[in-house]
Amino acid sequence: MPEYRLPKAALQKEIDAIARAGVEIRTNTALGRDFTLDDLTGKMGYKAVVLAIGAQRSRRLGVPGEDLKGVMHATDFLRDVAMGKPVDLTGKKVVVVGGGNTAIDAARTALRLGASAVHVVYRRTRAEMPAQGTEVAEAAEEGVQFHFLVNPSRILGPGYITGIELVAQELGEFDEGGRRRPKPIEGSGFVIAADVVVPAIGQGTDLSCLNGDAPETNRDSTFKVDSLLATSRPGVFAAGDAVLGPATVIEAVAQGNQAALAVDAYLRGYKAGNARRMTEYRTTDLSYKLEDYAEAHRAEMPARDPDERAHTFEEIELGFDEETARAEACRCLRCDLEYEEFMAKQEADEG
Repeated sequence: MPEYRLPKAALQKEIDAIARAGVEIRTNTALGRDFTLDDLTGKMGYKAVVLAIGAQRSRRLGVPGEDLKGVMHATDFLRDVAMGKPVDLTGKKVVVVGGGNTAIDAARTALRLGASAVHVVYRRTRAEMPAQGTEVAEAAEEGVQFHFLVNPSRILGPGYITGIELVAQELGEFDEGGRRRPKPIEGSGFVIAADVVVPAIGQGTDLSCLNGDAPETNRDSTFKVDSLLATSRPGVFAAGDAVLGPATVIEAVAQGNQAALAVDAYLRGYKAGNARRMTEYRTTDLSYKLEDYAEAHRAEMPARDPDERAHTFEEIELGFDEETARAEACRCLRCDLEYEEFMAKQEADEG
């Protein structure tokens, strides 16, 4: 994840807090190279293992020219930048293929590395992009150019990339996921000049580190788990993107909490579903008339100017001042109040 979204200093604070809690952290130690899953559950003596290995393998485009010099798959590209490896895009024309958050991260990172032009091509419409709307809007403000309803047919170049050929798409029948399938429009091909192409059309879990010891997986290479995140191997659990597929930080953190409870229950010999809760809770029967409360609009998060932020990895969001933060906190009425359920009950009472 780029530093402008998750600053290293903030991440380090979280890591330090985990270390202070007594967790032993071993770096530069790789599953599959230094030890195996069988080692962990066997001679190393661990009674439970959580596989949180992410979804770091980029999917290939499957078009001619994908192996030319200048093709950098998004996860590899973003990892190299995050680890401080030299990636110089000064003056280069970059085309990113895809419509998810990873594609937007790659495009905005390319701008910050000095690219002269950055294009994002996506085979569906903007409304159907899986990327967060705010990320797309911010990328456009920074100068990223978007091309919708187009798909690559080949990458051009004798050795190094010179361009990418795109074909216009139209939306056809609905697929099993409820989205309309894009299909090419004959004779609509055109070329965008490019020095670098970054495929970002999806990610999967890299299972090579498990050396054939992997628990059962789904077709998309995510681990099959039950409601307690247990895999097909006894004592082995999985969480995060390795279960969800590419998701958000907060979803991965939530699954980490769930996995911790599941492991605790497993080690204590509890039956499934008996994992203890982190905190006790109680319920209270409350009713509200929402019209009795003044409407309070959400404050807009201050951010760096687009021209400034497009050339720096400094955090984009500047944070609220104390007064605004207090006002935001006061907006909360009941975060756990199910509005639709409440309205249904109110309508029933009035009816």
